[in-house]
Amino acid sequence: MTDPVAADPAPSFRRFSADTVLAALAVFLAAVLGLCAGLVPRGLPVWINLATLTALAALVRWRAMPLPSPGGRAGAAVAAGFLGLAAASLPWTPAGRAPATLGELAYIAAAALIAGAAVRALVPATAERLGLAVAAGMTVGIVLFGVETNADFPLYHLFHGGKADPRTEAFNVPKRAAAALAVLVWPVALMLYHRWGARAAAAVLVLMAAVSLGQSSRSALAGLAAGGLVLLAVRRWPAAAVREGLMAVTVAAFAGAVPAALVAERVAHLSDAGWLFQSARHRVEIWDRAATKILESPWLGLGLDSSRAVPAGGVTSKFEPMDNTLLPLHPHNAFLQVWFELGAAGAVLATALLLLVLRAVGRLAAGDQPLALALYAAGLTLSSMAYGLWQAWWMAALMAAALLTALAVRSPWRRPS
Repeated sequence: MTDPVAADPAPSFRRFSADTVLAALAVFLAAVLGLCAGLVPRGLPVWINLATLTALAALVRWRAMPLPSPGGRAGAAVAAGFLGLAAASLPWTPAGRAPATLGELAYIAAAALIAGAAVRALVPATAERLGLAVAAGMTVGIVLFGVETNADFPLYHLFHGGKADPRTEAFNVPKRAAAALAVLVWPVALMLYHRWGARAAAAVLVLMAAVSLGQSSRSALAGLAAGGLVLLAVRRWPAAAVREGLMAVTVAAFAGAVPAALVAERVAHLSDAGWLFQSARHRVEIWDRAATKILESPWLGLGLDSSRAVPAGGVTSKFEPMDNTLLPLHPHNAFLQVWFELGAAGAVLATALLLLVLRAVGRLAAGDQPLALALYAAGLTLSSMAYGLWQAWWMAALMAAALLTALAVRSPWRRPS
């Protein structure tokens, strides 16, 4: 993985040189990501931290720290403001786990800074080799995930002695794996598109879609469908127009999340709608509870991670026995969670950060933009209906997808003309 920009003119390739060790570790991490996502999704925080440490070692070895673009510096400033607000909320949050959550946010930010810089420092040939290792590992991970979900989880039972059920609420392995793979598959498709063209990219997306049909996560299917719709939209309209549409959706989602949640329950009564499946109706009820509480502290919110700790206060549920908290760990919606915990200030900063992400996508090569926009749509959709925004494995999955996209766009174009 030696980078010629910073390496000696005649780098050493002795068996245990620093360069060969770094290269081996980088290839290993690239190849194992798909297995981790497909079989042990809760291991993704370990993966992202190992990737960050490897990237840091490479940057030190190369004596390189590529500066981010002006847009990247703006994104870093907004992210720092968001982390600062989260830290400032610690005195008033009721969540005892909030400092740990802040630490998790911090190492995700470190991954963006350090691993992102290392990816920018790679020469295209090295980026391609790592990308192909990722693609191979992800393909194997998707296939094994399909075997697991359709053959009663043989590997899971093998490693757990047949005593644990991965589909129980305590583990929920297949749904997490489906969500992680549903975002990671898009940059893999982009890597394959660079190397072998549209058919190769379509093949891995079709494989992921086929495997997802055999598992129970509707959220993962919704994320894949959202990405697919974006790809169809880019075929019909310019990528710039689709990107501007996603910007409008992002702004509208943050601005309208609270009133939409209240209308869905108090006007449309969707929690009682018989045509909706039960988990969707339950989400409507959860969103209404969250929106009601947001109105009590709309400017700065109730504090980082507070959605898992606010007392129920006598509120009852039609779908589950109420315990001590108002919400089942989180609002199952990223927009409402930001409002709930960090208020309007957090919503403004989060909106600005996502708009900067979309602006960065607009600076990519034209051929890279459709799949990058599809990834954005998939991630936004999954975050809007499934997992808590600060769950470490989910943040790691999203950051890994962003880093893989940066790796993919560094790869040379070799697709057939």
